[in-house]
Amino acid sequence: MKLIRPFVISCLAGASLSAHAQTSPSAAAPAAAPTAAPALQAAPAEMPIIDEIAVIVNNGMVTRKEVLERAAQVEEQFRASQRPVPERTQIIAEAMDQLVLERIQVQEATEAGITVPDADLERIIGQIAQHNGIGVEALRTEIEKTGMKWPKYREQLRKEVQIGRLRDKEVVSKVQVYDNEIDAFIAERTGRAALPAGDEYRIEQILVPVPEGASAERSSVARDRAVDLLKQIRDGAEFPKSAPSGTDLQVSDLGYRNAERLPKLFLDAVSGLKPGELIAAPLQSPAGWHILRLTDKRRAGMDAIKVPQTQIRQIVLRIGDGLNEAEARRRLYALAERVRNGGNFAELARQFSQDPPSAQRGGDLGWVSAGELPPEIEAVIRDLKPGKMAEPVRGQNSMHLIQVMGRREVEVTAEQQREFARAAIRERKVEQAVRDWLRQLRENAYVDYRVGLG
Repeated sequence: MKLIRPFVISCLAGASLSAHAQTSPSAAAPAAAPTAAPALQAAPAEMPIIDEIAVIVNNGMVTRKEVLERAAQVEEQFRASQRPVPERTQIIAEAMDQLVLERIQVQEATEAGITVPDADLERIIGQIAQHNGIGVEALRTEIEKTGMKWPKYREQLRKEVQIGRLRDKEVVSKVQVYDNEIDAFIAERTGRAALPAGDEYRIEQILVPVPEGASAERSSVARDRAVDLLKQIRDGAEFPKSAPSGTDLQVSDLGYRNAERLPKLFLDAVSGLKPGELIAAPLQSPAGWHILRLTDKRRAGMDAIKVPQTQIRQIVLRIGDGLNEAEARRRLYALAERVRNGGNFAELARQFSQDPPSAQRGGDLGWVSAGELPPEIEAVIRDLKPGKMAEPVRGQNSMHLIQVMGRREVEVTAEQQREFARAAIRERKVEQAVRDWLRQLRENAYVDYRVGLG
């Protein structure tokens, strides 16, 4: 069972706070050294915690008790994920920074009028319970087994939802993905140009030509012919497939064309038609008078293309908090050697991988297409045969041991490919936008650390 426990800290999009103090224009408090950790020590279990102000955050505060409680949560997460537990001073500093950033966001949300009414909170708790396959009372029991009191859980969850709504309003809703970004993404990942997006129209036409420089009378006669032909077709005559012999009429099938490849005159006339329908009246162009019929309309690139996919699994070690890149690489080499000597990759992933979602599946990431993985990982698996493992590879904040399990080709439409590209680009842009937004919030806040650092 994977309970969704309130813990804003782990969801802060990798934001890193490099300073522990910020002065405001109205109160020039000296900045504390950024590299030292707060000198908070946990009280013995049998002694009550005497609360005191640890940090002033704008017009609010973070208390010593909150810092120690959050530090305990941070430490518990490290132990649960089998990651090396950092020094106590590091955990305290991390907990304090996370609480400061959380408090800033809650203040911003409150000032913006963003709230989480009790009814919304009850609905969300119900969804969490349902996701875990249990009732709300059972969820409460499981939460309290972890040592967190139910009212505390509810209020922490309320803060998380409030912060999430603030981010949606201030950041996520403003992120846009443009067609040229999608084209570049697809071209980079697949090595082929992206097919055009939008609708494609298949149009048949009859042209009653009018010679260049013809008189108005000559043009009027051609128009009357076009009107008569259009009426005949409306009355049941077949739309000709070729020009009748002995006439100057021109009949053609333009095939499928997107908006960019159609004259605006034609596009405006057929865009509101259903397949099989005729335009209301002949259209005049420098070439003469046109009768158009829309024979079909489809989404661009609906013809399927074959896309290679790779089935992979991984073991992930997070860098930082006591584990550097060299040590993580050494551990992954040791695990790879165990697999080569008959060890079970899936069991080792469940035991050692620090990516909980994939670890529960034995490291399995399923079938992935080009562009779904970070470029550095795609590069090392590109030429691997099924059953082979890549050298440990560095990710953004992690080291990965990757094994290829299979390869195949699947058919996807260009439209599906574009939708995937749009989602992937949006996810990355949102992640970066949230980091930038959090950094700006932190820089603009007044933060005064009352507990000594050292």
